[in-house]
Amino acid sequence: MLGVPTTPRGQGRIGKAALFLPKSMAGRLTVLAMICSAAGGVAASIGLLLFVLAFITAVGSTVRRGGRLRRTFVRIGWVILGLAAIRETAMFLAFLTSGGSGRLNFARADVFGSLETYVVLATFVLLVWVPQVFFTIKLDLDGAGDAQRVLLSVITAAACGLTATYFVLLHFSGGVLHSIPPGPLTAAIIGTILLVAPLYRALARVCWQRGLGGVFDRGTLHRRWRNTISELGRALERGSSVDRQGHQERSGRT
Repeated sequence: MLGVPTTPRGQGRIGKAALFLPKSMAGRLTVLAMICSAAGGVAASIGLLLFVLAFITAVGSTVRRGGRLRRTFVRIGWVILGLAAIRETAMFLAFLTSGGSGRLNFARADVFGSLETYVVLATFVLLVWVPQVFFTIKLDLDGAGDAQRVLLSVITAAACGLTATYFVLLHFSGGVLHSIPPGPLTAAIIGTILLVAPLYRALARVCWQRGLGGVFDRGTLHRRWRNTISELGRALERGSSVDRQGHQERSGRT
């Protein structure tokens, strides 16, 4: 009646698409809040209310399950820090593309319009959320097959395209890049894209292979750094042993 496919094939497509949506009600409310907030005006007020409702829902769900509120507050804190990081990064890239000719003032309102915000959010979804879904369904986690290599290239290219679109919108919509002539702006966009493309690919890869929990887990980070330092120490010790052995052999010949 609502136009939703009821055949097994159609239901299968719906099930696959649902993998890319948040599982919890709090997560879905957060996504709606971000979409509304990006629109500005009255929708932004609705988005703020949805953020508050998502917070209440997350706390209530944790209490009902008998879980620890501390973990929920930590996750909410990460979400807030993530949104702030997205905003600051987008504005810094705009400042970098302008060649430093503008002021790096993060309070300026003309860095984000409705369409520009949606483009930035879409870039975030591509680089973080989509790889997280692939991690959840355990798609080629070790990179032994072709899926990770091919899809990472597609994700990186699409994210670079969205970033370039963001800069173009900042030029033609009267944003912070409106005063830059098209020629220098094109060169600056290409340079910025070449700079961020490896970083985009690295971010998508780490979210794919470890998931968001593995990326920001303190215990995992500590263990990896400890193993890295141990491996580096062993490598340096082997290198110094080989060097000493070579020096002794040369001394013996003389």
